[in-house]
Amino acid sequence: MPSLPTTPSKEVIALLVADLHFSHKPPLVRMGEVSWYNAMERSLDQLKNLQIDYQCPILIAGDVFDAGWQAHKCPPELVNWLISQLPEKCYAVPGQHDLPHHRYEDVAKSAYWTLVAAGKIIDLPPWSPIEVSTVGGRVLRLHGVPWGSIIRPIKDSNGLCIEIAVVHQYLWVKGCSYPNAPKEQWLGNVKKQLKGYDVCVFGDNHIPFDFVTDVTRVCNCGSFMQRHLGDRYYRPSVGLLHPNLTVTRHYLDISKVVFDDTPRERKGTSNIDP
Repeated sequence: MPSLPTTPSKEVIALLVADLHFSHKPPLVRMGEVSWYNAMERSLDQLKNLQIDYQCPILIAGDVFDAGWQAHKCPPELVNWLISQLPEKCYAVPGQHDLPHHRYEDVAKSAYWTLVAAGKIIDLPPWSPIEVSTVGGRVLRLHGVPWGSIIRPIKDSNGLCIEIAVVHQYLWVKGCSYPNAPKEQWLGNVKKQLKGYDVCVFGDNHIPFDFVTDVTRVCNCGSFMQRHLGDRYYRPSVGLLHPNLTVTRHYLDISKVVFDDTPRERKGTSNIDP
C-alpha cells in the first residue's frame, strides 16, 4: 500500500458502520427507555444527518438486525419501521444475525432481504464488486464479504477506483478482542487476504479499532448502540472515510440514553457476538 497522508481532509466519501442490531424489544440494560423505537431512532437520525452533511454512501458491515429471521423477535412492525427510517444509499452485507441459522444460502428468507427487496439496502454479493460514485467524482468499488464468505485478495485493480472490502467476520488486534480469541482471526494472520484493498471495513467484533498495515487500512466499526452490560461506558461511533483514505470517528450523542446497569443481564456482557 502506498504511503498516504495522515491528516484527514474535510471531505468524506463514505460512512462506515456495522452491528446495528435493530430489535423489536429493548435489551435488558435499556428496558428503562420510554420507547425503544424512539431510542433506536435517536441513533439512526444521527447517521442520517451525517449523510445529509456529507452526501456520501453508507457502508454497513453486517448485522442490521439482532435476529433478522426469527418472526417473534423481528415482526413486521420492526421491518416496516426500518423501511421508513433507513437513510438512502445504504450498501451492506448480511451478518450471522441477519441470516436464518447463520446460512448465507438462505438470505432470501430473512428480514434483511426484505430491506433489499424494498430498495432500502443495496446488497453487496460475494465476489461481484459494485462500483459507486461518491463526492468529487470518485468511484468506490465495493467488495462484499458476507458472513461465511472468504476474503479474496485483489489481483486485478485498475487503479482508477478506491477498492473497499465490506466484511462481516471477527477480526481482532491486541487489546480489542474477547479472551483467547482464535489466532487465525488475528489481523496479523489475516492481512495477506487483504492485499489489493485500499480500505477494509469490518463488522462482528463489537470493540472498535482502526489499524494501518503494510497492505491496507482497516476500520473495525464496533457496535452501533449500547446493548449490553459491558457497554455502560462505551460510546458508539461512525467511521468517516476521507478521500486520502484516512478514517476518523464521529462519536454519537448518547446523552439521552437510559441505561440500567443493575446486574440483571446474564447474557451478552462481553463483546462476543454469537
